Amino acid sequence: VEFTPKTTIYVEQLILANQMAYCFGISEKTNAVQRSNRLLHRWISINCLTQTKETSGDTALLPSNRKDSAEESSIVRELFHTVMRQNSDLWNMEGVKRAEEWITQMHSLQRLGWIHCAPDVDAYNIVLLGLCNLCKPLSPKHIDNENRISKREERSRRKFILEMAERLLTQLTELHDDGIHPNILSMNLSLNAIAKAGREGDPNLCKIANRVLMKAIGEESYRSVVGINCEQPDGDESVDDTVGESDLQGATKSFVKPNMDTYHWLVGIYSSSGDATYIKLGMTLLKKMIENRLEEQSRHLFSAGSTASFAPSTGTYNNMLRALAKKGIDVTSATDKGSTLMRVEVAKEATAFLDSMIRYETSYPTRVTFIFLLQLWRKTGSTKAGEYADEILSRMETVSIYQRDLKPFSNGYLLALECWHTAALAGYVGAAERAFQLVQIVDGKSGLELISDDYEEDDTETAFPYRRIYNCMMKICAATQDKRDTPRSMAIAFDVLKKMEDNDISPSHTSFLYLYQSVQNFLKHHPGEEGNDLLQEVFVSASKYGVKAPELKDSAGRNRG
Repeated sequence: VEFTPKTTIYVEQLILANQMAYCFGISEKTNAVQRSNRLLHRWISINCLTQTKETSGDTALLPSNRKDSAEESSIVRELFHTVMRQNSDLWNMEGVKRAEEWITQMHSLQRLGWIHCAPDVDAYNIVLLGLCNLCKPLSPKHIDNENRISKREERSRRKFILEMAERLLTQLTELHDDGIHPNILSMNLSLNAIAKAGREGDPNLCKIANRVLMKAIGEESYRSVVGINCEQPDGDESVDDTVGESDLQGATKSFVKPNMDTYHWLVGIYSSSGDATYIKLGMTLLKKMIENRLEEQSRHLFSAGSTASFAPSTGTYNNMLRALAKKGIDVTSATDKGSTLMRVEVAKEATAFLDSMIRYETSYPTRVTFIFLLQLWRKTGSTKAGEYADEILSRMETVSIYQRDLKPFSNGYLLALECWHTAALAGYVGAAERAFQLVQIVDGKSGLELISDDYEEDDTETAFPYRRIYNCMMKICAATQDKRDTPRSMAIAFDVLKKMEDNDISPSHTSFLYLYQSVQNFLKHHPGEEGNDLLQEVFVSASKYGVKAPELKDSAGRNRG
C-alpha cells in the first residue's frame, strides 16, 4: 500500500463517516470514536511502520524525500486532527487523554523520519479546546443539569485540566527548534481552561497562569503586562521559575503578543484569587483594557468591515466587581479613617466602570453588576454611600429602558437602603429622610415587581420584600444620632411601624428594638416629660405582638455594650 494522498483521504472519509453515529446517543458516539482510533492505528501500521521496515536503508522512499511534501503533510495532519477532534468532543477526561496521546504518537512518527506526521500548533489547540469543554460541568450555571458530577470527580477533573493546560503550553514553547510555536489561540485557550478549572480563592491559580503567560509571551512582555515594579504576593516566585534571559535572546525563540482576550482571562483569574495584590493587578489590567478598546475603536472607526474587540465583556467587569465586593476593599478596619478614604476611592473607580460598560453591547451591565456596586458602597463606611446608591439605582432604571429585566427589584432597593444605613452610621445628616423616599417608591410597586430571584421560592411571598425593606428602614432610624435628625428619624420609625400593620406584616422583636432605639436617640437630645409617653407607646405596641418591655431594654443594653 503506497503512502499516497488518495489512501489517506479514503481513510479520512471512513473516519468522518463514523460521526454519522453521533445522533444515536453518547454510547454510539463513544463507539464511533473508538472505531476512528482503530482506523488511524491501522493506517499508521500500513503506511508508516510497515513501510519503514520494508524500505530500511532505501532513503528514496522515506517521506522526507517525497515530492509535494507540503500538500501531503497537510493531508496527513488533517487525518490526525480529525481523530483528535472526535476524541476531544467526547467531553470526558478519557477522550482528552486519548487526544493528547495522538500528539505523542505524532512525535514518535516524526522521530522515525515521517515528517508528514509531525504535530503542529493546531493539534495542540484541538486538545486545549477539549480541556475548555471539560470545564462546562464545573460551572455553577450547570450544577443542576445532566452534566453534573460528583465532588470527587470534580476535584479530579480540575486537577487534570490545570496540569494538562500548563503541560501542553510548555511543550509548545519547547518546539521552536522544529519551527512550531504557540499562537495567540494556544495561549488564550490555556488561560481559558485555567480560569474555568480553578477554584475561587486559590492564589496558586495565579502562579500557574503567570508561568503559562511568561512562557508564551516572554519575560519582557510579561513584565510589561504584569508591571515591572508590581509587588508579588508572598511566595510567588513564578518569574524566577520560568525561562532565563539567555533563552529570551535566542533568535529562534518566537513569543506571542497578548490581545484583549488574554487580558480578559487574566482579569478573571486574578480577581478570583482572593488575594488583594492580585485583585489590584486585575483592576489595573481592566483599566488598560478599557483604554485599549477606545483606541482600537478609533482606529477601526473608518475601516470598512472592521470591528473592535468584544473585550472587556460584561463578564470581565462582573468578575472584577465580584472580587472587589467580596475582598478587594475589605482589607483594613472599617473604623480606620485612611481605610474609609481608600474604600471610597475604590468604590468610585468601580462605579465609573458603568460609563464604559454602556458604550458597547458586549459589555452592557446586568443585574449582578449593580448588586456588586451596591455591595461595594455598603462596605465603604462613608457618608457618600447613600448618595451613590441612589445614583446606581437611577442608572439601573435608565439601563432597564433597553433591558426590561434590569428594573430595580427588592434586593436592589434593600442594598440601597443598607447603603443609607452606612451613611447614617457615618453621620450623614438627613439619611433617614432620603432612605424613606426610597421606601415610598417601593410602596408604589406591586409585590411581583419586587420579588427577587436571588432567594428561594419559599421566601417569595408577597410580604417578604416589604418586611425586609421596612426593617432596614427602621434600622436606619435607629442608627441616626445627630440632634438635627433624631426628631424626623423617630417619626419615620413610627410611620414605618404603621405601614407594617396596615400591610398585615407582623413586626418582629428586631422591629421594635429599632423603634425603641430611635426613641432613645431622640430623648438623648430632647429630654422632657413626653419621653415616658413615647416609650410607653413603644412598649404597648410591642406587647400586642408578644414582645415585652424588659426584653427590649435588655437587647438595647447589649447593643450599647
